[in-house]
Amino acid sequence: MRLSELIDYAAEKYGIREEFKWDSFPGFSVLADPKTGHWAALLMRLRDKKTGEETEQCDIKCGQRTLSDLRAPFVTLPFRMTGYRWVGVVFGDETVPETVFSLFDRAIQDERRRGYTITLDTSPFEKTEIYRETPLSAVPSAPPPVREEVPRKILEMKKRFGGRPFGYGRDAESFFRQAKFMEDYEDDAVWTEGFLHYFPTYNDLSLRQLRGYFGWRTRVRKGVYEPIATSLAYLYLYELLCGIGAGSPEETFEKIRAFETGYLDSGIGEPGIRRNLRRWMFEYAVIHNLPVETALAYANPDDLAKDAKLSVLKLPKAHTDEEIFAALLHFGDRAMSRTFIFKRDEKEAKRLFAAIWRFLSETCRIGGENLFAACFGKRRPYRWYPLSNAIYWEENRARDADYELSVCRSYRCRDGRWYEKRYGNLHFDRNRLLAVIRETDRIFRRRMKAGHYLKEKPSDAWITSFIEEFFAAEDRARAEAARPTVTLSLSEIEHIRRDAAITRERLLTEEEQDGAEAIQPEPAVPPNEPPLPSAPSAEPTGTVPAAGLDETHTAVLTALIEGNDPAGRIRAERLIPSVVTDRINEALFELLGDNALECDGNTIALVEDYRDDIAKIVRGETG
Repeated sequence: MRLSELIDYAAEKYGIREEFKWDSFPGFSVLADPKTGHWAALLMRLRDKKTGEETEQCDIKCGQRTLSDLRAPFVTLPFRMTGYRWVGVVFGDETVPETVFSLFDRAIQDERRRGYTITLDTSPFEKTEIYRETPLSAVPSAPPPVREEVPRKILEMKKRFGGRPFGYGRDAESFFRQAKFMEDYEDDAVWTEGFLHYFPTYNDLSLRQLRGYFGWRTRVRKGVYEPIATSLAYLYLYELLCGIGAGSPEETFEKIRAFETGYLDSGIGEPGIRRNLRRWMFEYAVIHNLPVETALAYANPDDLAKDAKLSVLKLPKAHTDEEIFAALLHFGDRAMSRTFIFKRDEKEAKRLFAAIWRFLSETCRIGGENLFAACFGKRRPYRWYPLSNAIYWEENRARDADYELSVCRSYRCRDGRWYEKRYGNLHFDRNRLLAVIRETDRIFRRRMKAGHYLKEKPSDAWITSFIEEFFAAEDRARAEAARPTVTLSLSEIEHIRRDAAITRERLLTEEEQDGAEAIQPEPAVPPNEPPLPSAPSAEPTGTVPAAGLDETHTAVLTALIEGNDPAGRIRAERLIPSVVTDRINEALFELLGDNALECDGNTIALVEDYRDDIAKIVRGETG
């Protein structure tokens, strides 16, 4: 079982959406009950640094009494949460979905039972009437109910398959056999009442519901779409995914697409079906090797957007300056837009950063890896479970296969196991990317003698020489472009030679022509001249008022430099510490190129690396 199956179950049954609350821990997320706001489960995706294998686990708030009740090997003590209300679950091939779902159901129900209202009846008591025994007159017995006639096909299906277990995660093959048996059955019955069941099969339906479903399916196959219970609409999709009612994967896909158009786009079906439908269409296209364009049309938009940006940085020569800059801005966040060159000339900034990334992609090597691999890692295989949240089985199971979706994402099947090869967020080294941006900005300011000089950071030294080399190459190219060029054709050269010969004959006598030797004049040596005085290259200075800080924020910064606590001043001004920190950091970023202060929500502290620089700025000294 995969963690994604629990996420889908929570969304489908309770309307719970996965929440990622910590940017520093992209592998952690929570499922919270929308009615109470309390966490029901903490989800964890962890990667072993030695083997590179990813493990999935979670803590569920269902009470530790389940440990003794279940005795399942995949249910353990909690991994991160504390207290007797939490248990841990390890996800893998031996994990039973129904057990995990029941634990999650218990977590939701227990949480909702914790709050309740008791209403006391305060009305006065009334005299109770006492009834004595009274003989009842005989009433004719009701006629026996008329037994509904069972169609022969349904009766035979129940005889063949009625005793087998069906349902999600239990016996998808049995459902396939049953659906194959009923593939051509038609009915004219109608079912308009409600029906709710997760991962439904035929055995979950009564006779009337079965006939109503098959009657609805008969009309759908003829292009007539009518409303029906959502669970029964899912049953029809399960049939299609198993190839029921279609002769090829291409025909199956077209029937699913027709269902989306006729049932969902027309406004008949529940809109929530579309999320699962589009996921299934993408996964079905991959495992059946349908054209890549078909799969891309139904792929996750967030995955496509991220992959598109990564492909630009991976193959920068094939993309424009605008595309490269947009990709760097996407992964580099605000650091790009706050650079001096961007504020000075946005067009030049795009050209410069794009040119630097192309140059570094070819020249920079870190531990044997190019710059892209150093910043974003390598494509790694992750176990992939297509159609895992549907009842799916096909006669010809997946054989070894390879499916290249893009330069950043591909799929592979070996021995019936599917893997998704992609760039994982856990392996992104954002600090390396930020180092490229910051060092480019720092060196550019120094070369242009403009803006406030940024302090060198030892942690960024690995990239400095490469960026210096880029600027040196730009200087050489600029000098070469400025050198005047003269272009002469062969006819022009011959004409010049003839003119020179005529001129020589006119200037020299015959004797001079016979014996004179050309005397080359000595080059004139210019007198020594004193060098021109160079303009002083004073580095720009800045004070706190020049950085845009008012008296209150200046006082806070001064107190921190002097080792005092500014909390009293902040409370007196009715300010919020985190907001004060952001205001000062924004003001001093132009001077430092980095954050000057840190805040844990209540306490503000100086970044010690910049204490001396900040003190000079406050005193108005040259920075």
